[in-house]
Amino acid sequence: MEFKEWFCLKNRESFTIDAKINSDDARFYFGRGEIRDWIKSQLKKSFVDPGVPKMFLYGPYGSGKTQTLYHIEYYLKTQKPEVCKLSPKTIHVVLEMHSKSDSFDWHIQLMEMIGRDTVVKWVEQIRNRGNLDTELRKITSDPSIISAILNLPSGGDIGLSAWRWLC
Repeated sequence: MEFKEWFCLKNRESFTIDAKINSDDARFYFGRGEIRDWIKSQLKKSFVDPGVPKMFLYGPYGSGKTQTLYHIEYYLKTQKPEVCKLSPKTIHVVLEMHSKSDSFDWHIQLMEMIGRDTVVKWVEQIRNRGNLDTELRKITSDPSIISAILNLPSGGDIGLSAWRWLC
């Protein structure tokens, strides 16, 4: 019997589980069942509350954070909670953190990873659904943020300045 047969590795060369290499591996979760259930419960609750759902995972190197994030993405694509009305968009961001990093460092890296084009598409989707100004006021009351988002799809210096300000 060959190695692949012994370990039931039909079309695989190894038994490494890594969703970055093989996207099908995202269906696996190796954490404790109660943690998986808690995460799913938190996701359901976060789609009920107004605002953008957020979750923060942390832990030492090799503890399974990345695999958990890929599993959450898989869960949202295959078993989306009923309370989630739209299709969630997941973005994988690797943040470079240093001992003196703060939320501003996180924010700019996050904005750069998402990218201006993606944010402009989101703004256009909201604009196409109705009154963009009204929808933005549901998200934030800060007039500077609203102004920057309204100007973001503009071409040239105005759109670029709006993006820089948001970053």
